[in-house]
Amino acid sequence: MLKAKTSSSSHLAADGVLLGVSIFWGTSFAVVKEALVETSPAHFLFIRFLFAGLLILPVGWSRRRSWSKEFLMPGIIIGFFLFGAFLTQAWGLVFTSASRSGFITGLSIILVPLLSIILWRQVPARLAMLGAFLALLGLYLLTSADQAQGLPFNFGDVLTLVCAFF
Repeated sequence: MLKAKTSSSSHLAADGVLLGVSIFWGTSFAVVKEALVETSPAHFLFIRFLFAGLLILPVGWSRRRSWSKEFLMPGIIIGFFLFGAFLTQAWGLVFTSASRSGFITGLSIILVPLLSIILWRQVPARLAMLGAFLALLGLYLLTSADQAQGLPFNFGDVLTLVCAFF
C-alpha cells in the first residue's frame, strides 16, 4: 500500500515539474520578444550566454582534467547546432509573434518521427504520424490567418522553423 502512495505522489510531483517547465518555457517567448525590442538578437544572446557561461564556469573549470578530444568534440558539434537554434529563434522573434514562435519551435518534437522516415527509412507508429499531421495542420491554421495580407508564412516564421530543425 505504501508503494502505491509513493508512486502516486512521485507522479504528482513529476506532473507539477512538467507544468512549471511548460509555463516557464512558454512565457519565455514573450519575455524574449520584449527584450528584442530594446536590443539586437546577437547582443541579447551574447548577454544571455555570457551570464550562463559565468555561472557554469566554476563547475567546468573544476573538471578540466577530465577534458579530452572525445569529450569536447561532441559538445562543440552540439553547441554549433544549439547556437544555430538560439540565433534563428531570436532573429525570428523580431519578425513574428511570440505565440507563433513558440508553436513553431514546439514543432521540433514532431519533426523527429518525420526525420526518422528520411534518415533511417523507418516508418513511425500510426499515432506518432497522426500527431505529426495534427501539429502540421495546427501550423497551417495558425499561419493561414495572415493569408489576407498575402503572407501565410512570414520571414520570422521561416527563421523559427529553421530553429526547429536545428
